[in-house]
Amino acid sequence: MKVLLVHPHKISTEIPLGLLYLSAMAKREGHEVRLFYGNLCNQQVPEYYPSPAEMRCAFALTLDDFEPDLVGFSVMSTAFDECLGLSRFAKKKGCRTIWGGPHPTVDPEFTIRQEPIDMICLGEGEHAFLELVDGLQQGRDITHIENIWVKLNGKVYCNPLRPLISDLDQLPWPDRSLLAPALLDSQVRGANFISGRGCPYKCSYCINHQLQTLYKGKGPFVRYRGIESVMEEIKAVLAQNDSKEVVFSDEIIGLGKRRLVDFCKVYGEEISLPFACQIRANTVDEEVATALKEAGCILVSIGIESGNDRIRSDILNREMSRGTIVRTFRLIRNAGVKAGVFNMIGMPTETEETIWDTIALNREVDPDYMHVTILMPFKGTEIRKTMQREGIIKKEASASYYWDVMQELPDLSASRLKAYRYLFGLYVYANRRYFFLINFLKHLWSLVPTNDNVNFLQRLVRSLAWRLTALARKLLIPQGKAGTGVSSP
Repeated sequence: MKVLLVHPHKISTEIPLGLLYLSAMAKREGHEVRLFYGNLCNQQVPEYYPSPAEMRCAFALTLDDFEPDLVGFSVMSTAFDECLGLSRFAKKKGCRTIWGGPHPTVDPEFTIRQEPIDMICLGEGEHAFLELVDGLQQGRDITHIENIWVKLNGKVYCNPLRPLISDLDQLPWPDRSLLAPALLDSQVRGANFISGRGCPYKCSYCINHQLQTLYKGKGPFVRYRGIESVMEEIKAVLAQNDSKEVVFSDEIIGLGKRRLVDFCKVYGEEISLPFACQIRANTVDEEVATALKEAGCILVSIGIESGNDRIRSDILNREMSRGTIVRTFRLIRNAGVKAGVFNMIGMPTETEETIWDTIALNREVDPDYMHVTILMPFKGTEIRKTMQREGIIKKEASASYYWDVMQELPDLSASRLKAYRYLFGLYVYANRRYFFLINFLKHLWSLVPTNDNVNFLQRLVRSLAWRLTALARKLLIPQGKAGTGVSSP
């Protein structure tokens, strides 16, 4: 059977390991698989994200060339509309369609009702997807496969979840043969790996809480691969391309201290390439920081999210103190590792004062890399339920949490919120003597409407605000500081 896997997302910079696992499973049983990667045009890594029209054109050409029997989409909420449009293209070509990933998992009823969607896969998909593809090829009944919902002759067949995969080492390595050379040559896109699955925490803005509920009684939620299996995969990938760095895509690499220390020891002995990872502030001590450094870690990314203690604890359900965060950054820095940070603004009860708490904490820890987004309350998250009760969600998720605003906050206009998002890095890194200039830019940004229905004068103001912001970033942010999450609207 010919299967086309589709990864249309515009905000991801890492290769889609989930789809590559599905391909490896399918190919092992003799199926033919291709990948349509939304960030690629003509097999090149573009300097810009392709427009919807460019993506649809490339997708149509792929369908005509490959003629797949089944088209599978990995769907996050930010790509819902794009995937719906591409699914319509696929249906017109006579292909069956199936959606998997976060969005159909947390909102299956709404997803399966969409006209161009034939099936959805909930949760972990490797075994379910293979069972489905085999069943389709052999003409078997596919309406009773665990994890798969099927829409057939106007009826929806809803099936329960199968247990989680307890032994991750039984899975084949991701099928990187699907990737274009341009992706393999890219350090971030081509050399990312995952050493485990699952996160035990219940941050309110993440779907992990719902996933833990869905999989209750179906096996351990947090699972790890064998250390040697991960090393062998890394060696195999490095033997095929000249990547200079490794990126671990685990949500939190340091959930088990003893395993992390052992992992770092083996990695340092067998791989020793520079690597980057994500870790949670309350899992770091001096031994962990030292182990990361000795293994070759060059960047650790840590979620602050909010610098306001009340919002971080009561709204985001992140039980860690300001002191813990500051101490973790100090430990990482003292070990000689660069520290990155994730921030969000626009939470319920957010005000300019609480945004300044986040700016102040960032100024205190002085990250080498900084990322800031506007909260997007996705379906399946606890924070969305809170915001729905308060009636402050005014639209559904769109393509980017960098410049779109779903919520209407009583003390912060959407334009003001976006202004802080664009200027956040300047407020963190610039000398205070230049705050008068940044405040002027904030006022300028606040004059720009948040919708697309802008007249010539408003477009001129937006262009001026962006150009001045870009210039200020170039002049005021110290050399070596990067990734402030400011991208063109």
